[in-house]
Amino acid sequence: MKLKSNYALIGFKQEIRNLLMASYVVTLALGHTLKCMSIKADTMIRYLNAAEELSIPKNIINPSLNFMGKRSHFIEAIIKESKRWEEMPNRKEPLTEEMILYIIKKSKEEDNDNGIYHAMADWLIMGIQTGCRKSEWSQDKTELNKTKDVHKNIDGSTTAFTANDFQFKGKNSNHLHVVGKRSRPALVELTWRFQKNNDNGQKITFAKSQSNSKLCFVEAAKRVVIRAKDLKVSNDKPIAIFTESKNDKTFKYINDGHVTKLLREAAKEIYNIKCTKALSKFTPHSIRVGACVKIHEEGGDATFIQTRLRWRSLAFMLYLRNTAKLATMQSKLIDNASNNK
Repeated sequence: MKLKSNYALIGFKQEIRNLLMASYVVTLALGHTLKCMSIKADTMIRYLNAAEELSIPKNIINPSLNFMGKRSHFIEAIIKESKRWEEMPNRKEPLTEEMILYIIKKSKEEDNDNGIYHAMADWLIMGIQTGCRKSEWSQDKTELNKTKDVHKNIDGSTTAFTANDFQFKGKNSNHLHVVGKRSRPALVELTWRFQKNNDNGQKITFAKSQSNSKLCFVEAAKRVVIRAKDLKVSNDKPIAIFTESKNDKTFKYINDGHVTKLLREAAKEIYNIKCTKALSKFTPHSIRVGACVKIHEEGGDATFIQTRLRWRSLAFMLYLRNTAKLATMQSKLIDNASNNK
C-alpha cells in the first residue's frame, strides 16, 4: 500500500511539472520569447529541449515527460495546434460585440423578422457565448448546393442544431415544454449531440442576461426556436434559417457564405477595414475565436474557457488576441500598483 502511495505521489508531482512546462510552451506560442516575437513549432521544441536539460543536474525526471516516459499530452496538444496554425495562410480575426451590435442595427432596417440580419444577429449572440463551430449550426454552401441536403452525422441525424437541442427552463429550472412570444424562460440548456472532441451529448446551460437584453442568449434562442416554428421547420431539422421577404414562408438555411459576407460587412463598417486581405481573416471560424477572446477579456481563466467552450486541451490559448480592452486592463493594473506604493 505504501509503495502504491509513493507511486501516486511521484505521478502527481510529475503531472504538476508537465503542466508547468505546458504553460511555458503556451508562453512561447504567444510570442514571449527572447526576441519578443512569435516562433514556429520546431523552434518551440528546441526551446523546450533546452529547458529540459536543466533537470539533468538535479537528477529529476524530465519535466516534459509523463510517468510513462512519453511527452506530456498537454504539451503535445499545444505543439500540434501550433503546427496546424502555421499551415493556415490567414489566422482568423475574432467576432466582437461591436460587430454583433452592427448586425442588430441592420436588422432594424429589415421589414422582415425572419430576414438574414435578424437571423444572423440571433446566432451571433449565441455564438460568442457558445464558441460554436461552423458545422454545429450552419451549412456548407458548396455541399448544400451539391447534395441539395443538409449535412448529417454518421447516424443520419442533422449535424446542425435543431429545436430538440434547446431545452427552455423557468426560474426554478422547471422545464417549459411550449415556448412562445409570451414565454419568460430564465435558462436554456443546449445539447451538442455530436462533437469534434467526441464528448457527444454534452449539455451546457445559459442564463438570461440581467443587464444586457440586446445580447441575451436566452432571448436569442427563444427567437430562433419561434422562427423555426413559425416557418414550420420539423423539430429534428436545422433551425439556422431565414427568409428573403416578409411574407415568404419558404425558408433558406444559413450557410458559410452568408456568415462570411455579413461578418466582413460588419468588420468593414465598424473598424474601417478597407484592405481585402485583412477582411479575409473574418470567416465563420471568427465566432469560435471571438468566444475565447471575449471570456479572456472578461477575466475568465483557462478552466472556465475550457469548460464553457468545450475544449479538451490548452490549445485554445493560441486563439487569444492582443485587444484594446486588455491594454486598458493592463494600464489600470499598473496605475493601481503605482497608487498603492
